[in-house]
Amino acid sequence: MIYFKKLELNEWLLHNQVITVEQAKLEAAYYTSILPIPKKKNYGKRNKQ
Repeated sequence: MIYFKKLELNEWLLHNQVITVEQAKLEAAYYTSILPIPKKKNYGKRNKQ
């Protein structure tokens, strides 16, 4: 019989963790909710006075 240390096994399993689609959606929603909306930049356009 083979025995493993639980901590080592958990580290190995989480080493190359692949996230699910639901987790990716949650992360995307979180980051888009905390990041400020960038200001529109008018490259090469004159300001109307």
